[in-house]
Amino acid sequence: MRFNDEAKLNFAMEHVLHLEDLYADDWNSDISIHISNLKYELKKEEIRLKMKRKDAKIISGSTRINNA
Repeated sequence: MRFNDEAKLNFAMEHVLHLEDLYADDWNSDISIHISNLKYELKKEEIRLKMKRKDAKIISGSTRINNA
């Protein structure tokens, strides 16, 4: 089974959120910091993918500007 980039990102984020829940009790603060950093990077990648998709729509002409 092959995933597109968005599906991979969602899959990874779900796992990171589970890890965050697991380490929420400050069992090991060093691990919690790394989980937080990974979550931040996944969110940045999500934004990048959304911007890339939005740019593709603009370039293809599917976005219209209405003059008021």
